[in-house]
Amino acid sequence: MINKKLFAVITFIFLLSCGYQPIFSSVENTFSINKIEVAERNNINTKIKNALKFYRKNNKTKTFYDLKISSIRSKNVLSKDSRGDPKIFLLNVSIKINVIENNLLKYEKTFNKTESYNTNSNKFQLKKYEDQIASNMVNKMIEEIIIYLHTL
Repeated sequence: MINKKLFAVITFIFLLSCGYQPIFSSVENTFSINKIEVAERNNINTKIKNALKFYRKNNKTKTFYDLKISSIRSKNVLSKDSRGDPKIFLLNVSIKINVIENNLLKYEKTFNKTESYNTNSNKFQLKKYEDQIASNMVNKMIEEIIIYLHTL
C-alpha cells in the first residue's frame, strides 16, 4: 500500500520535471494554414477541411502552408461464400496531402487505412456500418495529419 503511494508520487514528480507536454492541448501552434484546396468535394475531404479550420490564418506563427488534399475510398470483396455472394469486404481510405510553402511543393505524404468487415443481409445496415468505419478511419487519419504537420 505504501509502495503504491510512493510509486505514484515519484511518477508524478518525474512527469512534472521531464517537460512532458501534450501535442493537441498545446496553446501555441508552430504553423498556420493559408489555403486548403481539395481535389473533389466528398465527405472525406470536407471532414478534413473542417478539422483543419482551427489552424487557419494564425498570424502569430512563422510558418505558413497551403494544403492540397485528395482522397480515395474504395471497397473490395475479400472473400465470397459458396454461392458466390460477398462474405467479407475490405474498405480502404487513402488521403494524399501536398504541403506547399512559398508556392513550392515542400512535402508530400499519403496516409492509408484499411479495414475488413463481414457482410450484412440488410443492405441499409451494411451501408451505415461502412460509413461508420470510414468515419472512424478518417478521424484517426486527421489526427495523424495534424501530428505530421506539427513535426514539419
